[in-house]
Amino acid sequence: MAKLGINTGTTPNDDTGDSLLDGAVKVNSNFDEIYTLLGDGTTLSVGVVTAITAGTGINVSSASGDVTITNTGIAQTANIKADTVNVTGVVTATSFSGDGSGLTGLGGTANIKYDTVNVTGVITASSYQGSGVDLTGIVTSITAGTNITVSGSTGNVTINAGVADTSNVRTNTLTVSGVSTFSSDVSIGGTVSVDGVSTFGSDVSIGGSITVTGLSTSTFSSDVSIGGTVLVDGAINLTGINTSVTGTAGTVGEIKKIGGAPFYYDGTTWREFYLIDAVQVTNTPDTDWDNTIMRMTFDDSGDFDDIRFGATPTLIGSPTNVTAPVKIGTRSLRLSDNSDALKFPYRSEYDFTGEWTMEFWINFDSITNGTSYSNSNSFIAAARDSSTVNSISFGARGADSSSTLKFNFYWWNQRRSPNYIDLSEELTKSDYIGQWHHIALAKQPLDGSLHLYIDGVESGITTTSSVTDNSIYQDSDNTLNIGSFESGYGILSRLDASIDDLRISTVARYTSIGSSTSTTFSPPTTQLPITGSTTTVVIPPTDKRGEIVLGSSPTWVGTSGVTVTRPSGGNYRLTFTTPFTNADDYFVFANVMETTNSDPVGVGIARSTDHVDFNLEKQSDNSAIDIGNLSVQIIRY
Repeated sequence: MAKLGINTGTTPNDDTGDSLLDGAVKVNSNFDEIYTLLGDGTTLSVGVVTAITAGTGINVSSASGDVTITNTGIAQTANIKADTVNVTGVVTATSFSGDGSGLTGLGGTANIKYDTVNVTGVITASSYQGSGVDLTGIVTSITAGTNITVSGSTGNVTINAGVADTSNVRTNTLTVSGVSTFSSDVSIGGTVSVDGVSTFGSDVSIGGSITVTGLSTSTFSSDVSIGGTVLVDGAINLTGINTSVTGTAGTVGEIKKIGGAPFYYDGTTWREFYLIDAVQVTNTPDTDWDNTIMRMTFDDSGDFDDIRFGATPTLIGSPTNVTAPVKIGTRSLRLSDNSDALKFPYRSEYDFTGEWTMEFWINFDSITNGTSYSNSNSFIAAARDSSTVNSISFGARGADSSSTLKFNFYWWNQRRSPNYIDLSEELTKSDYIGQWHHIALAKQPLDGSLHLYIDGVESGITTTSSVTDNSIYQDSDNTLNIGSFESGYGILSRLDASIDDLRISTVARYTSIGSSTSTTFSPPTTQLPITGSTTTVVIPPTDKRGEIVLGSSPTWVGTSGVTVTRPSGGNYRLTFTTPFTNADDYFVFANVMETTNSDPVGVGIARSTDHVDFNLEKQSDNSAIDIGNLSVQIIRY
């Protein structure tokens, strides 16, 4: 309550002041309040100082009673109650009351409860409560030291060159400017930027992106999982050691280097990436690759091996791979001065009895003046060294009208009559010397007709399908020659020209349209496929018709898809390229023709799924018949 004063009036006995009773009541009320605050005289209230002794650091004013404390290092002061306490030293408090809004410079404080605490020094906390969502700059398990810089504001860690080992790195951004080796798992939620060399010895999981710049090498010896994008400002080197697609395991989407080339696994088979030197984006696989029997690009210096089967030829003279002239790729085959050639050993795939196609680009340096096959220019020939028996050749010869100015393309077969036939009209040599032309010769499957195409346009001589050859024989003594046809009989037919992008197939790749003025096909200006489907195209068994020329080395003249052999005298076998499902899926007509025997001849027939056998005997004495021809017609039900 407020202090109570006694009203004494203005003048004595003027009846305006307090009565004696009222004055006594006010005096008693004032004393009661004082006693309540200070005590009852025996027991003093808490906080009442009864004595203060002035000493070192403590001054007591005799006039006002003020106490001033100037000393530092006071060990303990309890229960100080004052509106303001000025302390110029250190205060150690186990607790305090109030909101603490005026407290500054606290070096260590436990159990601080306040919305905001501003600390300009260092806080060491053994634990904290709350979600910590607003905490920044928190770094765990990293000690800053030599070559390691930790940002207190962002938590970024910068590791310079030469750090031997750092485990349990967790950060949004990791910047490596030198050499780093990670021997344990690495988990990065942000971005990895490498401008140097990094080696990861275990699993790597990166949620963002990897950027590799400069002359950088990163080695991952285990699985790498990347959820974002990999950017490489350099090269990716596939170092696979597989030499063949056969036996190479794969899962869908894998890319491996097999036999020196990159392959993609589609879940069923390996598919090669087609790498070419031209501007073409893709090189379509050859769907008739199984029917390709020779494929050569001549792009590798000193390499004359066949790409299809890897066959290595015998070199005649000094053939070379030259960089000029070149039509496709980087090099072409140069056969010079009528003295160079390639000679490939016999293979069973070199079969010209059925349909086929020979094609290549050619640039003549000179064209022969010889008009016969014995001194012509042979492009491709199947022949033996000792004789011309069963030999074939495709080439150029001097024209009959003017061999010095003109020439013809020709076909020659020792078993055919006549042996050779012109495939083209007389052509002017100057139009072909020093110029590239695409040449293709195709044999059709049904009638055995030959069709010559020069730059995609058919020769007028072959458009009528009148030039045929069903007398070709596959002889295991023959070699397959490029740029040469020669034998022990003095025949020497070699070539003076450059050849590029050669392909020979046992399928007729081009079909005549019967016109010598319209383009049948556009000659390829980019490299032909050098690989393709590994699955053989199965042609359903069909009707066959033709005749067997009897003898010790029988031949088949007729539709393709069969071959003939003579197991013994009077016994002949036709083998089907594509077998029937059942032996009774077809029936056979056969009749002996042009035999010299006057006696009737019996023909026995035995059917199988993949062949049919014929037994020919004279009915009078059962002797074998090996002279004449056997006409055969096979009809599928």
